[in-house]
Amino acid sequence: MMTVDMDNNLIEIKGELIYCSKSDTAMYHSGIKFIGTDEQVNKFVTQIIKVYNYRKNNLLIDPSHN
Repeated sequence: MMTVDMDNNLIEIKGELIYCSKSDTAMYHSGIKFIGTDEQVNKFVTQIIKVYNYRKNNLLIDPSHN
């Protein structure tokens, strides 16, 4: 898996798909087991959460596109 942090650094970690199921709304729910040292996994997950929160809080929505 790869993600880009807020400084545009590429962060990569290996993972294994543990489960995957389709919901009633045709979306998929997946569980991933990250493979690496605790430090690598913690850094990767922390960066994903930081980027997610940043994008969620800074998403500009144009009110004219309802």
